[in-house]
Amino acid sequence: RALFEHKFGHMTAIVDLLIHHHLGDDLPSIIYVNITVNNTQDEQDSQNGG
Repeated sequence: RALFEHKFGHMTAIVDLLIHHHLGDDLPSIIYVNITVNNTQDEQDSQNGG
């Protein structure tokens, strides 16, 4: 689990950098929020035995 989160965090950072490079500063914030919200929901599901 921790290893997955570690890799996922790096993936998110790389994707964020790529999007920043190609599209500027507005869109990555939206995508980052979506990723963060999805990750938080996964955490809650895990705690609920999901």
